[in-house]
Amino acid sequence: PALAEQLIAAVRDLMRSYPAKPVSWYARALMRVLLGVRRLGPRHWLVPGLPELGDRYARYNVVLASDGRYLCDCYSRRYGRRRRAEICTHVASVMIARRLSWTLARWSSRGQG
Repeated sequence: PALAEQLIAAVRDLMRSYPAKPVSWYARALMRVLLGVRRLGPRHWLVPGLPELGDRYARYNVVLASDGRYLCDCYSRRYGRRRRAEICTHVASVMIARRLSWTLARWSSRGQG
């Protein structure tokens, strides 16, 4: 399968998990993925900030806590309470990137057989 198909599948999977989110939420998260969500460690990602999306910072740190919740450093900044309650698109982009990496890992392991 082409990378684009894998990306679409990852976004669709996220949509099944969060069906009430507006299309713009997925679009914003996808834009961040395309610009480069970078994995820094097993539970740490760096997400690009985009002024066009209202970001005030060049990058955002997203961490997967031991209890399974995602934490973004935007939660400790302006409108952080609201962003945490609604799940920010920085976190959503990491969710897409992780789903994409799982899909690609499964795909590549099939090809190595």
